[in-house]
Amino acid sequence: MNKLLIFLCFLAHSGFCETNRIDSLKMELKNLAQIPIGYTQDTLRFNILKSLMRAYGDVSIDSSIYYNSYLIRFCKDRGLQNQMTYAQYYTGVIYEMQGKHHESIRSNYKTLKLAENQKQYVLIASILGVLAHSHASLLQYVEALALCRRGLRILHAHPGSGAYNEELALLNTEGVIFRETGKLDEALKANQGMYTLARTRPFYKWYEAHGLHAIGLVYKEQGKLTEAIKYHENALALANKIGSTFLEANIVINMADILILQKKWIKALNWSARAERMALQLNNASIIMEVQQNLYRIFKNTGKQAQALEAYEKFSSIRDSLQAEKSRQRIAAIQEQYNTEQKAHNLQQSVQLLKKENENQRLAQIRDWLIMGASGVLLVSLLLVRYNRRLREKNKELIRKNKEIKEAHFKGQAIERKRVALELHDNLSSLLSAVNMSVQSINTQHLSESEQSVYLNVKHLIQNAYAEVRNISHNILPAELEQEGLSITLTKLVERLNESLPIKFSIVILGLQERLPVEIEYNMYSIVLELLNNVIKHAQATTTSISVIRDELGINLSVTDDGIGFNPNQKKRGVGIQNVQARLESLGGDFNVLNPDERGTQIIISVPIETVGINRNVGML
Repeated sequence: MNKLLIFLCFLAHSGFCETNRIDSLKMELKNLAQIPIGYTQDTLRFNILKSLMRAYGDVSIDSSIYYNSYLIRFCKDRGLQNQMTYAQYYTGVIYEMQGKHHESIRSNYKTLKLAENQKQYVLIASILGVLAHSHASLLQYVEALALCRRGLRILHAHPGSGAYNEELALLNTEGVIFRETGKLDEALKANQGMYTLARTRPFYKWYEAHGLHAIGLVYKEQGKLTEAIKYHENALALANKIGSTFLEANIVINMADILILQKKWIKALNWSARAERMALQLNNASIIMEVQQNLYRIFKNTGKQAQALEAYEKFSSIRDSLQAEKSRQRIAAIQEQYNTEQKAHNLQQSVQLLKKENENQRLAQIRDWLIMGASGVLLVSLLLVRYNRRLREKNKELIRKNKEIKEAHFKGQAIERKRVALELHDNLSSLLSAVNMSVQSINTQHLSESEQSVYLNVKHLIQNAYAEVRNISHNILPAELEQEGLSITLTKLVERLNESLPIKFSIVILGLQERLPVEIEYNMYSIVLELLNNVIKHAQATTTSISVIRDELGINLSVTDDGIGFNPNQKKRGVGIQNVQARLESLGGDFNVLNPDERGTQIIISVPIETVGINRNVGML
């Protein structure tokens, strides 16, 4: 329950969701009709809808969903692309508020790509924060912590944006991750940093209250219950002042938990009852479930077995029904949406029918003509359906043949690569080895000093050529790519680079537990190899990070270095980048360069995966 409070950090704002504020916003929305349609009205409507959507986040999730849908439709109708990205981001926040972590992750990764293309750095940090919370809720702490730190890096790289809300939210998420993983000293440091930053800003009282609460939670985990109570009491007073009922309920339930640990059963019972009243006000089943769990512990330890059994049965019932309730609510929402649309459709049809009856008095006279026309249309439609079906069959056959040609082409390429690799390894390597042995057989004692220098230089060049041939033959078609897949091959590549080069390489791979289609695996490996080769030869970097993430849309590759940067105005690109683009064209992928005006380069590549099946037991030829 405690860590589920993180998402409120993305809703915190001045005037925190008071009823009179919501009523005022609704009145402002109603009065917009008096302003002429144009830029001014669009700006005001977007800001009011955004504020209503956020304000309802702590009061009524259904109302928040309504205004989120309203905002998306408005942005779409008015062509507001940047604002649409924000509205879609908030859809992921709402999923997270509902505990739908996987839906939130899918939604936010789609929005993240849009925000990156639009270079909305504050929004990027917000999205990374929600993704970090989603992964933390799924106990994926390593991924969550990496996303938090990435978000903080982006904010620090773009100062002056005034994105204190996002920075505070990310610090809070870090604190929760450290607390959940038992790193209490680091959790305390993160939470104290969040509290200190919030106190220095006039409009972040929610963070100040939650910072006190978070510090109290760490003290509770450390067994310092007296300090925990003190911080919880201060947090509760501030939360009550700003009107955050959800935050109050969380603090109260944690106070009850501390009193249970102190075996102060009467006080614990009173605080639990207070939490239950707040939970009923919020209609929050999760808090009610925790209250029943605390009541069970209180009654059990005070010898009230019947009441303890009743509380445990309620706890179990709520716990078991939460998932079922979520499913029922989703089905009910879909059904209600369908019924509403159906009613609107039926009403529209009735209006149109009445209009026709009033405007056309000769409907009875032309009815036969309409029937004949409809029959003709039906006949033409049947012919078109038949033609369309035949066309689809021909298209399927064409697609199948194109696929066979493509597979044969790739198979031929793979065979040729293996042949070239073997030729390099078996023939050229052997030849160089023989040359090396022949050179070594020369008696250097009879050579002059200048001839010995030439001899050593030739020997060194032969050895370098031998090593280079081995590397080329391996990189053309590495054996582990065929046998073990892309994830292990890239990991081993990074290990080899870290052993042989002064540049520090790091890699993060998510979602590649299963094999990809063979063509995608080889081309993605070749693209990574080409990009890393560019970094080594041209970037003058000290660190390079690689990120490979698979989602439902495809593969997202990111290569980031801290080198001299990439000039986007350069008309002629190198052979390496041209090779990357050629491979992406064959895969239908995208190529983007971010932060071109600052030190370092970030290259973002997205490749769709059209094939659903995974190439299990399929090796490269």
